[in-house]
Amino acid sequence: MYYNNLLKGARLMGKIIFKRALSFFMALILVFSVISICDYEDEAYPAKRTEAASNYNKIRKSKGYKRSKKYAKKVLKLVNKERVKRGRTRLKLNERLCVAAYVRSKEIVRYFSHDRPSGKSFSTVFTKYGIKYYYAGENIAAGYDTPKKVMYGWMHSKGHKKNILKKEYKYFGCGYYYKSSATYRYYWSQEFGAW
Repeated sequence: MYYNNLLKGARLMGKIIFKRALSFFMALILVFSVISICDYEDEAYPAKRTEAASNYNKIRKSKGYKRSKKYAKKVLKLVNKERVKRGRTRLKLNERLCVAAYVRSKEIVRYFSHDRPSGKSFSTVFTKYGIKYYYAGENIAAGYDTPKKVMYGWMHSKGHKKNILKKEYKYFGCGYYYKSSATYRYYWSQEFGAW
């Protein structure tokens, strides 16, 4: 008798636990659905998305961006050389990350920070250009006039080096911006991501 009551109690508890677990997972699915819909503000506003696309194409055609892209390829070779030495996978150059990095390089001329001039995180430039990421990182620098020199600076800074070697990253973009009247004249941004 005692055994039968114990068995009935266990079955009842099992059903209750199952129902609660099912409710919990359904709630999680709903939450993640809402997050995926709302996570990228540009998707909610087609006008903003069109504006961002127009801006993206305009940047890609600019002389400054074309120079920046050449430097991005050189910096990527140096980044991958350091990563391979330490058993990390090579990063792949990503056009959208290069545009985002170029935008950030221009921004840090007037506001040298990992926050954007608006006060928002650097990663908002990713979403602006349609990058849906689960890892994002940034290195910034100023005053270095060549890819080799800026990489030397980053590799001799513990936090920057850690970003360059982070195993979770898969994609890379680099931005370079020159402004003769600015304090440091040469401005660099590395953007890292995984998606």
